[in-house]
Amino acid sequence: MNVKRTPALLVLIGIFAASAGLRIAAEGPNWAHQFASFVPSAHANPTEETMPEPDGDAFLQALQRRDAELDARAAQMDARSQQLSTAQASLRNQIAELERAEADLRDTLALASGAADNDVARLVTVYESMRAATAAPLFEAMEPSFAAGFLMRMEPEAAGQILSELSPERAYALSAVMAGRHSAVVRQ
Repeated sequence: MNVKRTPALLVLIGIFAASAGLRIAAEGPNWAHQFASFVPSAHANPTEETMPEPDGDAFLQALQRRDAELDARAAQMDARSQQLSTAQASLRNQIAELERAEADLRDTLALASGAADNDVARLVTVYESMRAATAAPLFEAMEPSFAAGFLMRMEPEAAGQILSELSPERAYALSAVMAGRHSAVVRQ
C-alpha cells in the first residue's frame, strides 16, 4: 500500500513545483520582492509591516470634504445671523413706531379730554351766570345724571338756587344722583 501512495504523492509534488516555476517565470524579476513581502525580515519591525500604509489622497479628500462642509455650515450660520440681525432691527423700528403712536394717542386723548373739560367748565360758567328761574327749565329737561354732573361742578350757591326752582320730585332725583355718585368708591 505504501508503494501505491508514493507515486501519487510524487506526482502531486511535481505539479506544485511546476506551478511555482511557472509563476516565477511569469513574474520575472518582481518575484523576489513579492516573496519577501510574505517572509518577515530580521531587521524590520513586525508592526510596521502588518500596518497598511495610510492612503494620503483619500485622507486629504476626506479632510477637504469636511472643510467644505464646515465652510457651508459657517455660511449658513452667517446667513441666519444676518437674518436675525435684520429681524431685530425691524422689530426695534416697529417698537419705536408703536411707542411714538402711543405717545401721539396719549397726547390726542389728553387734548380731547382737556377740550371736553374746557367745554363743560364753560357750560358750568354759563349756567352759573344765568338766573335760577331761567336755568331751572333746562335742568328739568336734562337727564338726571347729566344735570347732576353740572350741578356738582357749580358753585354751591348757584346750584342751590337752581335746585330751589325745580319741581320737588326733580330736585330730589338730582340730589339722589349727586349723593350716590361716589358711593361705589371703596372707603378705607
